[in-house]
Amino acid sequence: MNMKPSNASIGCAAACLLLGGVPGMVRAQSASAGLWVGTVSLNSVQDPQGALTPSGGTFEFRIIFHVNTAGEVRLLRDVVVMQRDHDSNAATAPVIALVTDLTQLPRYTGIVKRSDGRSTGLRYAATAYDFTGNDLLVQGKLELEKTIDYRLEMGENNPTNPFRHKYHPEHEKGRAYARAVTINFKGGTQAPTPTGVTRITGTYKEVITGVVTTDLNMAGSIVLDRVSTATAINP
Repeated sequence: MNMKPSNASIGCAAACLLLGGVPGMVRAQSASAGLWVGTVSLNSVQDPQGALTPSGGTFEFRIIFHVNTAGEVRLLRDVVVMQRDHDSNAATAPVIALVTDLTQLPRYTGIVKRSDGRSTGLRYAATAYDFTGNDLLVQGKLELEKTIDYRLEMGENNPTNPFRHKYHPEHEKGRAYARAVTINFKGGTQAPTPTGVTRITGTYKEVITGVVTTDLNMAGSIVLDRVSTATAINP
């Protein structure tokens, strides 16, 4: 399946998702249920004395969360917005499906029409973190005045370990390390954007162990937009 829609079709599909214009979209049943896509902006890092100090620039990366009807929060690496086909009854509209198990994509149909008439999905991907499986259940709530906490561990033999090189004799093994993340929405904001999508802001802190001799601390801000109110993954 070709997952490269045109910019124009992506814009139309995104607008439908943000404004709730896709037929049959499953509406959120709790305050924060749905798919949240945002950006982490790191602008402070630990100096040689161990204190956080403003960095010379800002490092940004995408982050993706999903919240179900029970308020459980999951960190995602990849998600494709698709739809489940309706049956022969014309009154039954397609239902939006959030797909994280990419092997299941053939079960669904796309929501974006390409110039050649074929349909494709709308994909969101994050490359700044990794974990085993399609999603990671994290602690906390994605709500104002709440926090989210999680820990990512990278084994020395993990295929995606950045310190490992499969074909280099001196780097057959990587370096095991861990990342402890705390996202704090206390003192943040939550409001609709001009396009009507809900946006929430907060602070982001991360501690990396195993890379250098001491813990490496960094901090910054996070902005998350709810791009879909679909409450289930791989329905």
